[in-house]
Amino acid sequence: MKLALECPTAMLNDIQPLADFDWILAHKVLEDKEYREYYSKSRRFKVLDNSVNELLEPVDFNSLSLASGWIEPNLIVAPDFLGDHIQTRAALNEAIRIFGIDRVFPVVQGATMVSIIDFFDYILHLGFKRVAVPYDLLSSRKDSPVIMANNRLKVVNSIITKVPIGFEIHLLGMTTIEELENHNKGWVKSIDTGVPVMLGLRGRRLDTYRLVDKKKPTMSIMECTTSGNPEYSRQSIYYNIAYLRKLLND
Repeated sequence: MKLALECPTAMLNDIQPLADFDWILAHKVLEDKEYREYYSKSRRFKVLDNSVNELLEPVDFNSLSLASGWIEPNLIVAPDFLGDHIQTRAALNEAIRIFGIDRVFPVVQGATMVSIIDFFDYILHLGFKRVAVPYDLLSSRKDSPVIMANNRLKVVNSIITKVPIGFEIHLLGMTTIEELENHNKGWVKSIDTGVPVMLGLRGRRLDTYRLVDKKKPTMSIMECTTSGNPEYSRQSIYYNIAYLRKLLND
């Protein structure tokens, strides 16, 4: 499974070379010149995210278009709205109109398993060969990571009964180690997460600190975390990335 990593701007040069591809937050591109310049110069495969996890709503299409023009991503995550497959479907259609279907990365949404599967059938009907699945699907940020993990696992297990050969599932964010251990990695091809960095900044290691509170966006936690021992934090971050990569490749 391929790994994309999120980290504070000051750590881009140290952390991003350890990822398999770039996962780029649209609002950071718009607000942070250093962040924007780093990714505009990158020559790796780039995915521009709509920042819904960080802002609680996706950036608007004007902002998404502006960010796309600056960094020239390979794929653009279509705006999605938690639990609302109707609004997300309308946004997906608009994203296709603006960016072209070949550059759009759809996100499955819905308030029930029935609505999720119905929307996923629509995504398949449009001819997409990939879909992103949020960590909080069928959940809320007040739920525990275990509940989130179990709910997303149910969604993914339902989706994979319908997908054609060669289809790819991307996990939007990380909940628990156990979730990753239980996914069918033949279909789940990639994940983006800042958890290894966030925990490492606190001197915590993934093999002993396995649950991740999702009440606050990981990027926000990273950006306000300070460490009294930078070298110790760096070692923990590298350890966490290596640990996660081994798990994803098993």
